[in-house]
Amino acid sequence: SLFFQMLNNRHSAWIASEMILQQLEDVIEENKESYQTLLETLKEDYTLRAEIVANLLEMEERLYQTTEEYRKIVDEIHIINTGGCIVAGTNPEYFGYSFSSGEQMGYFKPMLADKKLSMCQDMVPNTAEGKMMMYAIVWNSSGTAMIQIGITPSRLLAKMNSASVENLVRQMPIT
Repeated sequence: SLFFQMLNNRHSAWIASEMILQQLEDVIEENKESYQTLLETLKEDYTLRAEIVANLLEMEERLYQTTEEYRKIVDEIHIINTGGCIVAGTNPEYFGYSFSSGEQMGYFKPMLADKKLSMCQDMVPNTAEGKMMMYAIVWNSSGTAMIQIGITPSRLLAKMNSASVENLVRQMPIT
């Protein structure tokens, strides 16, 4: 009788473990979909912000004189010449970096061949400091420069942290 009770308990524990693992798998899949949706939304938003900044700079005729007031909508602004080199912006320490400076910057090389193109990068460590950023880039309307904005995507980072497997496992009931 004790043997059958132990066997029954083991079987129940196995079934409970299977259910918990299936729930964990379902949550991970939901989080992937939610993350992807958030990423696409942010990319659209950041590309729109790059267009807004480009238009404002052109309207104010201050293409090479970006000011701190733009930091209300973005963390960084980079003015990139037609050769793909940062020549102005909010971060002088980045001046001189180009699309040839590393993998993260090189992502934007297709911009050189197509002045109608706009691009937004997934969250990656930036070339200069390795900090997690998302960059969006557009050509200005006259085609004389590219305007790149950089944003630290805190919502995306928070979502990724809350959806991490370690966090999910910590929330699992232990039986």
